[in-house]
Amino acid sequence: MRTRHRGILAAGLTIALVAGSSLASTAQDRGALSFAELDEVRALTQLADDVADGELPGGDAWLKLNHHLLRGGNGRVYVPFTVTIDEAPGRFGSVSLYIRAANQGEDSSAGKERAERQRLVGFELGQLPVFVPERATAATADGATFLAGEASTALRLAGDTAVDEARYPFENVHFIDFSEAADDDGGREPYRVRRALAVAPGTYDIYVAVREYSLSGNHPDDRGSAVIKRTLSIPPISPVDLALSSIILADELRLLDRPLPAEKQPTRPYVFGGTEIVPAPDPLLSRAETLAVAFFIYNLHSDADGKPNATVRYRLHQQAPAGEEFIGETAPTEFTPETLPQGFDYEAAGRQLFASQMLPLGNFSEGGYRLEVIVSDNLAEHSTARSLQFIIQPGAPDL
Repeated sequence: MRTRHRGILAAGLTIALVAGSSLASTAQDRGALSFAELDEVRALTQLADDVADGELPGGDAWLKLNHHLLRGGNGRVYVPFTVTIDEAPGRFGSVSLYIRAANQGEDSSAGKERAERQRLVGFELGQLPVFVPERATAATADGATFLAGEASTALRLAGDTAVDEARYPFENVHFIDFSEAADDDGGREPYRVRRALAVAPGTYDIYVAVREYSLSGNHPDDRGSAVIKRTLSIPPISPVDLALSSIILADELRLLDRPLPAEKQPTRPYVFGGTEIVPAPDPLLSRAETLAVAFFIYNLHSDADGKPNATVRYRLHQQAPAGEEFIGETAPTEFTPETLPQGFDYEAAGRQLFASQMLPLGNFSEGGYRLEVIVSDNLAEHSTARSLQFIIQPGAPDL
C-alpha cells in the first residue's frame, strides 16, 4: 500500500530545471564514456533505431512511461518522467538505459543524416563554433560558446540555439545499479528511473531502450532488453497568460532539510526548491490512502506591491452510469498578500506559485473520479482549469 503524507501548500518555489540535449556529455560527472560504455550506447541506439524503422517494441520486460509537463526556460517545456521496468522478476537489477525524443514520424535515417553532417563538418557532438551555418544562433554575448552538450542536465537558457548539432531534439543514456541508486527506488522491484528532458513544444516520438548491464563488466550470459515507444504531444505553456502545469498525483510530498546539490538534480527531477514530489506510478488508489496532488500556477497578475491574488478550488466528480456527477469540493485556497509568506517576491520566484492539496479517501466509494482544479486570478478576473483522473479500488480503509 502506498503511503501519502506531509501535505504542503507553499508558494514561489523557483524550479531548478534540468535536462539534456545530446550524448556529448552523457557521462555527467563521471567523465568521458569508456569504450565498453560507448559499445553499449551503440547497442541501445540500435534497439531504438529498429523500432523507429518499423519493428514492434517489446522485449524481456514491460516498460511503462509516465510524464508531466511544466514550464521550462527559453520557451521550452520541462518534462520530468518515470520509467518503470516491470514484469521481469529477478532481472534488470543493473541496467543501461537510453532515452530519445525524435520528431514525430522520423525513422532512424534522420538522426544518422544529422550525425553524418556533423562528421563532415569535422567537429565532435556539441562542439560546433557558434557562428557557422550549421548552427543557427542569436547569441551575441561576448565569449559565448554554448556547447551543445555542455552539461547533459542543463537547459539552454541563452539565445535561440538550434539543435542540429545533436542527432535528435533530445537523447541521453544512463548506467544504473539499482542496489546502489537510492534516487531510483534502489533495491525494490519493479525498478523505477526518474529523469527529465526539455524540448520545444511539438509532437515527438519518445523511445526508451533498456538492457541488463553490469557496471563491473560481468554481464549476464543472456542479457535481457526491452524497448518502448510513445508519441508525446507537448503544447506550449504561455510565458504571459494564466496557465497551469500538469496536475501531479503524488505518492509523497517531501520537505527537504537543505537545498539539493546541483549534481543531484539529474536523478531527482521532481525536486523544486525545497520540495520534492514523489510521483505516483499509477492512478489507482484505495480508501485507506490520501489523494495528494501538486502543481504550478504561472503568470498571475500582481498588485502595486508585486503580490498576486488568486483562489484555487478543488472540485470532485464521480463517474456514474448516467454520466459524471459533481459530489463536492474542498474549501478554497487563497494566495493573497496576507496569506503569502512575508517578504515573498513573486518576480524573483519566476512568476510562479507552487500549490498542493491532500484529501483522505476513507469516506468515498470505489469507482472512477475526476479532480477538477480551478485557478482564478482575482486581479485579472480570469480563470483556468485542469483535471486529474483517478480510481478508488475496492477495499475497506485501515482502522
